[in-house]
Parts: sequence; C-alpha cells; structure tokens
Amino acid sequence: MIPIQKSSNIAGIGYNQEEQLLKVVFRNKETYSTYLYESVEPEIYNSILKAPSIGKALSENVIRQKEKYKFTKL
Repeated sequence: MIPIQKSSNIAGIGYNQEEQLLKVVFRNKETYSTYLYESVEPEIYNSILKAPSIGKALSENVIRQKEKYKFTKL
C-alpha cells in the first residue's frame, strides 16, 4: 500500500499484479473506506500513479468503468 499525500480523497493505493487487484483507501474527512477493484491491468495502475491527479485518473480509468472493473467494498 502506497500512502497518497497529494490527494484530498485518496489515502492509499495498492496493487497485486499477479491477481490484477487494485486496493484503494478513500478518505472522507476523518473516515476511511476501502475498495477492491478486480481485473485492473498493470498499465492502468501505473498510469494512475503517474497522473498529475491520482483521484481524477482513478475515476476516469477505473471507477467510471463499472462494466469492466468489478469492485467490492471491504
């Protein structure tokens, strides 16, 4: 899990390349929610990490692609 300092909404992000699982910890004031996204390609994960806005990149490339990336709230 990589802590994300430069995002107001994302506290941390982690990735299991073998299983293509993306784990995201969202922050909302003093509460946190963790989601697991399935079948996320390594290229998508890397592009999110390199983006100027991790939250925007995550939203555009994974969260809004509900038909492609199934998710579970942990």
